[in-house]
Amino acid sequence: IDIDSRAVQIGTMALWMRAQRSWQRLDIKAADRPRIQRSNIVTAEPMPGEKEMLKEFTAGLSHRVLGQLVEVIFGRMKLAGEAGSLLKIEEEIKDEVAKARHQWLSGPKPEQLLLFSDKNGPKPKQQQLKFDLLGITDETFWEQAEDRILDALKKYSEQAENGRNAHRRLFAEDAARGFAFINLCRKRYDVVLMNPPFGGSIRNVKFFLEAAYSKTKHDMAFCFVDRSAHLLNHMGLTGALTTRTPLFLKVFAKWRFDFISQGGSIIRMVDLGNGVLDATIETAASVFSNYSEDMLGFRLLSAKDKKNELLTLIDSVHSGKHNKKNFFLHVKSFLNLPDSPILYWVPLDVLYVFNRFPFFNTEGRDICQGAGTTDDFRFLRSWWEISSTQIGLKKKWVPFAKGGNFSPFYSDLDLLVKWENDGYELKELTSAYRASKGWSPHWTAVLNSYDRYYQAGITFPSRPHRRGSFSSLPKNAVFSVSGMAVFSPKNDLWKLLGVLNSDAYLCLLHLLMPRGTAGGQSLKFELGYLRSVPLPLTNISDHDSVLIKNLSVNAYEMMQNLYKVDDTDHSFLFPALVMAKEENCLKSAIKELELFNRKIVKCISQNINRISDVCIRAYGISPNNFHDLSSELDKPENILAARIDKQDFLGPLLGWCMGVIVGRWDLRACKSTKENMISITAFKELPTCQPGMLIGPDGLPAEPGCIVSEEWLRDRPDAITLPPENMVNNPTITDADYPLRISWDGILVDDPGFNSDQPHHEDIVRRVREVLDVIWKDKAADIEQEACDILNVPDLRTWFRKSFFIDHIRRYSKSRRKAPIYWQLSTPSASYSVWLYYHRFTKDTFYKVLNDFITPKLRFEERELTNTQQQYGPGPTAGQRKEISARETFVAELKTYKDEVARVAPLWNPDLNDGVIINFAPLWRLVPQNRSWQKECKIVWDKLIHGDY
Repeated sequence: IDIDSRAVQIGTMALWMRAQRSWQRLDIKAADRPRIQRSNIVTAEPMPGEKEMLKEFTAGLSHRVLGQLVEVIFGRMKLAGEAGSLLKIEEEIKDEVAKARHQWLSGPKPEQLLLFSDKNGPKPKQQQLKFDLLGITDETFWEQAEDRILDALKKYSEQAENGRNAHRRLFAEDAARGFAFINLCRKRYDVVLMNPPFGGSIRNVKFFLEAAYSKTKHDMAFCFVDRSAHLLNHMGLTGALTTRTPLFLKVFAKWRFDFISQGGSIIRMVDLGNGVLDATIETAASVFSNYSEDMLGFRLLSAKDKKNELLTLIDSVHSGKHNKKNFFLHVKSFLNLPDSPILYWVPLDVLYVFNRFPFFNTEGRDICQGAGTTDDFRFLRSWWEISSTQIGLKKKWVPFAKGGNFSPFYSDLDLLVKWENDGYELKELTSAYRASKGWSPHWTAVLNSYDRYYQAGITFPSRPHRRGSFSSLPKNAVFSVSGMAVFSPKNDLWKLLGVLNSDAYLCLLHLLMPRGTAGGQSLKFELGYLRSVPLPLTNISDHDSVLIKNLSVNAYEMMQNLYKVDDTDHSFLFPALVMAKEENCLKSAIKELELFNRKIVKCISQNINRISDVCIRAYGISPNNFHDLSSELDKPENILAARIDKQDFLGPLLGWCMGVIVGRWDLRACKSTKENMISITAFKELPTCQPGMLIGPDGLPAEPGCIVSEEWLRDRPDAITLPPENMVNNPTITDADYPLRISWDGILVDDPGFNSDQPHHEDIVRRVREVLDVIWKDKAADIEQEACDILNVPDLRTWFRKSFFIDHIRRYSKSRRKAPIYWQLSTPSASYSVWLYYHRFTKDTFYKVLNDFITPKLRFEERELTNTQQQYGPGPTAGQRKEISARETFVAELKTYKDEVARVAPLWNPDLNDGVIINFAPLWRLVPQNRSWQKECKIVWDKLIHGDY
C-alpha cells in the first residue's frame, strides 16, 4: 500500500471542489447555492443535508447505540481529508465500542429516593449516560458491535438507487468512501511505502496530532512513520523518504528511544542530505521494521552524483568489499546515548565513551546560562563607548560575555551591561518582579545563575561559527544567555579549557547536535548537549595534566598576540605596523606580519592537536576511528587563517595616529621593550584602560598636565594594578616633556589652507605627519607615500576625506553595535570637515567648533572670494570663472554647515552612557558622505523626537 501525502496536501481544496461538483450535479443555479466559505470547509462542517442523511441512516439501525456510535465515528471522520491515514479510525471505533460496553457493564444508577425530604439539602442526580443501551441483554453483542457498525455502513452504501434522492445518493457515496477508508486502515500490510509531507502540520489537525502523535508531532513525516508501525504485520517493513533531522533532533528523542527499546529498528538507511528534492530540505531514505535487526547505513551527504554512488556502495556490500561510506551497526547501540540519536556512522569505541565516563556536570563542574536583557539597545554598550570612570564592578557598567566569533582560549569581551546597583534596573524587568507588580510577563529580562556572576570561568558562544570555541571568562564579568559559562571548583580551568577546545571533545559534542550539510548554519551549543558529553579528566595523568595546562597557557598568549594590534581589544598596545619602523618599506613589513601571524596560527593549531592526542588516549578511542570523525570538523588553522587574510594593517595605523593626537594612545608605547609590554592575565578582571592608553597616575585616561612618566610605566606590575604608593620618584611629566603636542579638546579639522600651503595648526593631515615624524623620523615622507600607494589614493587627505570614517565604523562595529568614536562632520562635498573625539565631549564642544574653527574659516573664505572677484575684474577668463564658481560653492557649503552646527550647539548636552548613536543622532545632517550611517542616525533622531527613548 502506498500511503501518499496527497490527502493532507490538497485535502482542503478537494473538499471545496466536492462542494462545487455537488451543486452542479443537482443543477442548482449559482445564485441559489448555499454560501460556503473556505473557512467552513477547513473546519470540516457537514455539507447541507448531511446531518439529516446521518439521522436517517442511524434511525434504521436495530439498536440505538449503534447509531450513536456511528455518529461519533462520523464526527471523527471530519479530519480524514486533512489527516488521512494518521486518523487511526480503526482504533477510534474500538475505543468508542469499549466505552459503550463499559457503560453497559456498569449499569444505570437510578435516582435514590429520600425517606425524609430536605428542601434545602442537595438532591441526588441520575448519572448522565452517553449511550442509549436499551434492548442489549447479551455480552456477545459487544463482541460483534464493531462488525455490526461496519456491516451497517456497507449495506447503507450499497442501497443507493439511481434516480432517488440526490442528497441521499451523495451521502451514500461519501459513506462508501468512508467505509473503504476504514477498511483500509483495519488491514495489516507487509510493506508500507511512502513519501509523506515534511515539516509542521496544518492548523486543522495540529491539536489532533499533538494528542495522537505527541512524540513525533514536530514533523508530519515521522507522524506517518509512527503510524506505519501500527499498520504492519509482524515482519512488515516501512520504506519512507523523510527529512533526516528527526533522526537526530532532541525533540524526537522520546520517539527514538521508545521505537528502538520496543523492538523496532531502522534496518536500511541512505543519508542523502541536500540535492534530492527541489526544496532545500535534507532528506534520508529509510526502511523501518517492527523487529530488531542490524542496520546498514550509507552516508552520501557530500556526494554529488548520489544515484551512481549509491549503486556503487550497494555493489560493494554484495561483493563483501569494505567501504568507508557503508556502516553496519545495531540500533540498540544508540539507546545509551543522550537523546538516542541515530549515529550510524560512529564507531562503537566512540559510542562507548558515553557509558564509560561521567557526564560534564560532575565534581562540581557545571555549564550555566546567564542574563538576557530582552532590550539590548537599552542595556548593552560597546566597552569603548563608555567613560572609563563608569566601568567596574560597583559602578554603572560591567563587562558582559555575549558569545562572539571563533576564538579559542582568548576572546575579548567587547560589550558592557548596565549594572548599576547590582543590576537593579534589570531585576525590575524579570518575570518575578513584574508578577509582583501585576504587570504583563511578556518580554521580561532573565537573570539565570545569578549567584555565578563575577566568577572566573570559561565562556563560549551558543551559536558558534562552524567548529565552536571556548575562551577564558575574566573575573568580575556577567555572562549571558547566548554567551554561556563553564565553572569548575577544582581550580583546573586551564586543563578544562584545553580539553574543551580539543578536537576530541568537540567531535563528541558535534555528534549529539543536529548539523546540516549546508555549512552548519543551524549549529547551536545547548546546555543539554554540552552537559551530555563526558570528560576524560579522570583518565588524564598528572604529567599529561601539566602538559595540557602549559599548552593552553601558550595558546592563550599566542591568541592574545593576534588581538594586541586591534585597538578595540582590551589587550591593545600599539598597531602592528609600528614595529616596521626599522624596515625599509611598509610592503615588506606587512608580508613579515602576515607570515608571523600564520606562524602563530600554526602553533595554536599544533597545541590543540597535542591536547587532542592526550584526550583521545584518555577516552580510549582508536586514532584511526577518531581521524575519520575529525575529518568532518573544521580545523582551527583554516578558520583563523581566513581571518588573517582579511586583516588590514594601514587603517589601524592611521586610526592610531589620530588617537595619539587627541591623547587616547600613548606614543611612547611603541618604544616599549619586550619586558615591559603588559598583557592581560587570563581569568583576572579586565583592565579599565588598555595597556597602550595614555593614562594618569590614577590609572585612568590622562588629563592635561597629568601624564604618567616612563618610570611609572616600568614599575606598573600589570594592566590592572598601579605601582605601590611612593615607590615612583617622578610619577608624572609635563605636557612639554611628552614627545607630541596633544589636542586635549579632541577637535581636529580638515583644513589645508589656500593651495594647501597654509594648513590649520589642527589640520588632521598635518597632525598625522607629526606622529609619523616621531616614529619614522627622516623616513616619514617615504612611509607616507608608500601608504598612499597601498591605499590606492593620491594623498592622505583624500583617504581621510573619503575612506577613513567608513573604515573606522566598520572596525568599531561588533556584536550588532556600531560605535565609532572619531566623528567626521563634513560639508556635502567633504571639502571641509571637523573631526571630534567622542571621549573629549563637553557641553561646550560645538560652541568651540563654531567659534574657533568654522566661523574664522568662513570669514577667511568670504574675504578670499571677494579678493578673487576684485582681482579678476568684470571680465574673467573661463578658468577664472571656474575658480570663482568653486569658491562661491565652497562658501555656500560653509554657510549651510555653520547654520547646522549653530542649530545643534544649544541642544548639545552629551551623556556617554547613552551610547554613540544616541549622541550622534542630532548630527545626522552632518554626515552626507556616509549615507548608511546617516540613515541610521536619522531613524534614531526621529525616535528621540517622538519620545521613544
